[in-house]
Amino acid sequence: MYKIKTTFLALLISISSDATEGMWLPNLLRQYNESDMKKMGMKISADDIYNVNKNRLKDAVVHFGGGCTGEIVSAEGLLLTNHHCGYSQIQALSTIEKNYLENGYWASNPSEELPCEGLTASFIIEIKDFSQVMLSLSAGIPEDKLSDKIKQLSDSIEKANVSGTHYKGSLRSFYHGNQYFLFITEVFRDVRLVGAPPSSIGNFGGDTDNWMWPRHTGDFAYFRIYSGKDNKPADYSKDNVPFKPRKHFVINAGGVKEGDFTMVFGFPGRTQSYIHSSALETIYTQSNPDRIRIRAERLGVWQQRMEQNDVIELKYSSKYKSLTNHYKKWKGENLGMKKFNALAMKVKEENAFRAWTNADPGRKSRYDGILEELADVQMQLRPYIRYMDYYTEALTGVEIYGIASRLKNLVDHISRDSVDANETDRLLKKTKSDLEAFFKNYDAETDRLLAQVMIKLVVAELPDSVLPAQISDKKAMGPEAVLSYINSIYDRSFLTSKDSLMTYLESIGAGKLDSLKNDPAWKYFDEVQKKMRSTLSAEMSRLNARNFALQKKYMSGLMEMATEKNKSLYPDANSTLRVSYGKVEGFEPRDGIAYRYYTTLDGVIEKADPSSDEFKIPEKLYRLYASRDFGRFNTGGKVNVAFLASNHTTGGNSGSPVINGRGQLVGINFDRMWEGVMSDLYYTPENSRNISVDIRYVLFITEKLGDASWLIQEMDIVTK
Repeated sequence: MYKIKTTFLALLISISSDATEGMWLPNLLRQYNESDMKKMGMKISADDIYNVNKNRLKDAVVHFGGGCTGEIVSAEGLLLTNHHCGYSQIQALSTIEKNYLENGYWASNPSEELPCEGLTASFIIEIKDFSQVMLSLSAGIPEDKLSDKIKQLSDSIEKANVSGTHYKGSLRSFYHGNQYFLFITEVFRDVRLVGAPPSSIGNFGGDTDNWMWPRHTGDFAYFRIYSGKDNKPADYSKDNVPFKPRKHFVINAGGVKEGDFTMVFGFPGRTQSYIHSSALETIYTQSNPDRIRIRAERLGVWQQRMEQNDVIELKYSSKYKSLTNHYKKWKGENLGMKKFNALAMKVKEENAFRAWTNADPGRKSRYDGILEELADVQMQLRPYIRYMDYYTEALTGVEIYGIASRLKNLVDHISRDSVDANETDRLLKKTKSDLEAFFKNYDAETDRLLAQVMIKLVVAELPDSVLPAQISDKKAMGPEAVLSYINSIYDRSFLTSKDSLMTYLESIGAGKLDSLKNDPAWKYFDEVQKKMRSTLSAEMSRLNARNFALQKKYMSGLMEMATEKNKSLYPDANSTLRVSYGKVEGFEPRDGIAYRYYTTLDGVIEKADPSSDEFKIPEKLYRLYASRDFGRFNTGGKVNVAFLASNHTTGGNSGSPVINGRGQLVGINFDRMWEGVMSDLYYTPENSRNISVDIRYVLFITEKLGDASWLIQEMDIVTK
């Protein structure tokens, strides 16, 4: 196996001339980014952002629910994030009678704050570099054994570094396995809803405006972190108290202007900036089109059912919103790649790497042929990627699969020869809790219709050899047999009924598993899962192990080349804490069209349409606008709603604090321009803009629409 050279690892990030690209590790800003940031207008220091021994801005940023970001805005643990990040919690707390999605929710004091079951907020305590340890101990391990070795080492390091504390550890790979950092976290488990505007504010514009500009969405919500009386994480209890944070943001309601420095601090999910052109081609020509097609069919079924029934609309609104988000994003990625000829640009970069490699015998010995090997592996992976896309989007997208998957750990445990009764009780309790939450937003008839569409699509598109056995058998018998098979699952299964399933769980045991394993929904789940493991996952794992080794070597070469050319390389996003920075600026998407950098309440009123679910607004907002009752958070008689900036962001940055040069909160990141979402795959500075809700709109809606002045008083607000 290729032996990784580490001599240039410490030099891999040099001063960058294009500071708007990149998602940077906060613990390395002082060495590699501080000078650039100050040139762009930052007044604070890198030490003010991250210092493990002092309370700094990183102590006011949380990983919200594991998929978004939030920021602490008071000394009492008050937290701001996006409305869409809290959407599922708001939905779970809603009923037809108390529909907080439709009407909003504003606690008038802490006693009215609502517990959100299962919601967490995680702080980063420290980031430690374990690159040398991991690289030396994993050197020489065969490709097919490397993943297991890395997991073994990671588990050991995580355990050793948090033993005897209430902290958690997560060792993460960077630069495709060329660096490793340990993130020590503090995870709070009692997080409560404090306030949220109605969806007509928090999701104003709906899917039509999603990923678009100009934007007029008040995408924010308040939560609060609670702790035990010792200020440490605790399970929910009425005796818990508001958490006293190490740091909270000062809010600047003075506004932003074009050219102002901005910084986004959060947990970006995933980018693939350094993949081979053949992998990019797979995404562009195959994977995105397949996933777009499948999701369009899924969304069509749900939309039709939601339009027919208010109860189903409430059940499926959060799931529908989640599916729509990526559906539209994938379409935007392909549009961007076509417009900017991303595949050709990627090939051009690879040709430059090849020329650099060939110019030196030492480099040629290290990297010769790596690009061709990556292309070869990708061609072998391509059909399996297609099969897996259809499985994960279509076959496992059918919700009976999700019901059965929630039972699997319990079933596997009970099936063992020796069963721990305490563990059985724990798993049973967790399974019941998971299913209670699931069935709140489930409708069996909707799922039946979805299964009919999804399985029909899979039968039409995939070869018989990769289909689950029963589906393959029914396919051979004709379309009517396939439809009859699907209907028989929903007609005969007790898994689609909450009452029947919960009754079964009351008496589940080793002798009671036959009825479950003979259930048609369980058989569907079991066959789909087995086929994925035996035919798809096994071969994909082998090819991915080879691809990982090649990509690691290629990344090593890119890092070496960047160092020689005094250029910067940032690590791909992987849901770890990052800083991106840029400036407030507008955008020219097409010839003759120029967007200014901000929107105002005027635009909300212009777009408002009482006949449209996406563009209706509360009657009270009309009255506030008509009377110009904007309070103290207006600028020149206008209320700013949103603004654009050139910070490099992705999914996971939703809810991230947008910070000015003085380290003060000026907005909440919530979206990107549709023309620039391909930045997850290929970045173009002229095309990439993040969209943030202006903090002045947050404060205006809180005070005037939500009548929650007590929250305004709790926060530290400056206006200069």
